[in-house]
Amino acid sequence: MKILLAYFNILILISCANSTSQLSLDQNQKRNMKKEIASTLKAKYSEEFTVKEAYFDKSQNLYLFVAHPAAQPEIEFEGTYDERESEEANKIDHDAYPNEKFSYQAGQYYKSLFPNKELKHIASASVHTDYKHKFGNEVPEWSEYLDKRSPKSTVKMNTYFFEIPDRPFHQIVVTLRAILEEMHSKYNNNYSLYAGFWPKGFLEGKNLDEMTFGFDATSEEDADHLINKMQYLQKVLFIKIVNGSVDQIDEEKLFHLIKDDNKNGQNEMIEI
Repeated sequence: MKILLAYFNILILISCANSTSQLSLDQNQKRNMKKEIASTLKAKYSEEFTVKEAYFDKSQNLYLFVAHPAAQPEIEFEGTYDERESEEANKIDHDAYPNEKFSYQAGQYYKSLFPNKELKHIASASVHTDYKHKFGNEVPEWSEYLDKRSPKSTVKMNTYFFEIPDRPFHQIVVTLRAILEEMHSKYNNNYSLYAGFWPKGFLEGKNLDEMTFGFDATSEEDADHLINKMQYLQKVLFIKIVNGSVDQIDEEKLFHLIKDDNKNGQNEMIEI
């Protein structure tokens, strides 16, 4: 009986040792894969990157990763990595770095257009282009690339405000009108302006810096959790400038373009 018990104890110890070894091996493999992906990103874009996450997706037979430039952690993007490819230029099957970089820089510009810091708002930008990258080159700055972008590119400026304008010359309407004119001088055409309006008093008892907002939700899981859990926006404004002029949009016109949210079904975009 004692011999049998000792035998079982040995088996348990071996099993635990194997599990620990496998865990250590998996962690090392993960670290090595992050290094490989970071190295390939550096070769592709000629700058240093940090890979935050990397895991193997059996359904795609590829590694999925989340990374950001080492010097700019705020520009986070996703991509796929195929270790089976022999050529380094083909290992990263897809990544969103160029568009995420453009979106971040366009957003920084957009935020700079709000002169009144007392006007509570959240602003960002989303840029989607068919930018063609040459392996080994740096991604250009948004200010350098915007004049080269194709007509298929979309540039969307997004804003949430935390009160609803009640007259044409409310500070929000005046601000949006000035911003629209400034944006038109920069982008000329093929850009859009979206604004969502939460009711006044919405921020009472809340810390704006701790809130999460989403403008590009593609599913209920990705959607703005404030909309899902608290209350809906009351007003919206969605304008796309195609080949028109903003001269025809004064404060009066802009005020009347602000619609009741979801009053008549899905919000319609106004093209000019």
